[in-house]
Amino acid sequence: MTEICNSINFNISANVAVAVTQGYYFFDGTNNSRSTQYMGFAFTYNFLRPHSVNKQRKKAALIKEN
Repeated sequence: MTEICNSINFNISANVAVAVTQGYYFFDGTNNSRSTQYMGFAFTYNFLRPHSVNKQRKKAALIKEN
């Protein structure tokens, strides 16, 4: 079985993200015939420490003005 998918992620805050996912399952393992298509939503919560480097980078990216 093989799976190919793509998603679009939206950062709501430094700790919360939401994603829309779309993909295909190939049960024959050769990617020749699309067996099943799916679409879904994902919710992610990151347990980051208040002073972690990753949290500081996410905050800077969300606040940055171009």
